[in-house]
Amino acid sequence: MAERKVLNKNYPADFDPKMIPRLLKPKNHQKKNRFMLPVPARCNKCGNYMSEGTKFNRRVEQVTEETYLGIEIYRFYFNCSTLRIISVIDCDMEKEEENDVKMITCKKKLMFWNCRGLWGRREMK
Repeated sequence: MAERKVLNKNYPADFDPKMIPRLLKPKNHQKKNRFMLPVPARCNKCGNYMSEGTKFNRRVEQVTEETYLGIEIYRFYFNCSTLRIISVIDCDMEKEEENDVKMITCKKKLMFWNCRGLWGRREMK
C-alpha cells in the first residue's frame, strides 16, 4: 500500500486557484451534522419513545436574539424517527443541571433519579 501513497502532487503550470468555485454557506446559516440525543424523550405527536444516545441527523442554528451571560445559545432541529416530524431542542443555560434542555415538540421522560425530592416527600408521610 505504500506505493499508492502520494507525498507530492503535480500541479500543471497553467493552474489558477482563483478559478476554483468557492463553497457557499446556506442562506439560513444552518449546519448539518450527526448527534446523539442527550436525554430520553417522547414525541408529542406520535408518542414514540427515543432513548438517550439515539443518533439523529440534525440542523444547528445560532439563536441570534438570545444570549446568556455572553454565551451563544444554539437551537437543534431533528426529525422524529417514526413520522419524520421536526423536533426542536433549545439549550437552557439558566438551569443548574448538566443535561437540562428545553424540548419544544418533544417531552423529556422523567427518570427516577430526577425525582429525589418526590421520593423524599413520600417517605416523610
